[in-house]
Amino acid sequence: MNPGNGRRALVRLSVGLLSLASLSPFAGAQGNDIEVLQVRPNLYLIAGGGGNIGVQIGETGVVVVDTGSAGLSGRILAEIKKLSDKPIRFIINTSADADHVGNNDKFAQAGQSLIPSPPGARAVGDGRITIDNEGAAAILAQENVLVRMSAPTGQKSPYPTLAQPSSTFIEDEHNVFLNGEAVQTIYMPAAHT
Repeated sequence: MNPGNGRRALVRLSVGLLSLASLSPFAGAQGNDIEVLQVRPNLYLIAGGGGNIGVQIGETGVVVVDTGSAGLSGRILAEIKKLSDKPIRFIINTSADADHVGNNDKFAQAGQSLIPSPPGARAVGDGRITIDNEGAAAILAQENVLVRMSAPTGQKSPYPTLAQPSSTFIEDEHNVFLNGEAVQTIYMPAAHT
């Protein structure tokens, strides 16, 4: 691929995912209704159940942006399966709020690590690149999301370990290349998500 085309794909996917994350719940989905909207040939918005979920599909697997409120995981996962028979490989959380991470553990368990490794292996290098989330899909988020989801000293975490980010970043942006496209996650310090 020529670098110019790759840059345009990166920008398009970044803008698409940011647009999905910033929308209020899609107007067409009410209450427990779930609605799927195709944004691009391989990018979808699943709306309903109190939040929006971005889904990018491709040959390597599925990337999910946020997992919505707890309770509708079975229905949402069924909609994702209609879009692709590939496993969920990455979950990207844009916030630690319950309507963004409520189904993290169920989506991660329904997914599959991109690079399986021996049991107990968690990360390589500087600890930011997860190669195994106990066999489940990796969950990527800015470090502040993990801090909010994990327990302060002496307290119990409101989320199970499998629902918490398995890979974090502290820089202004983090890039992952999957399904032939760059997925750019940008930290926006003044934004809610």
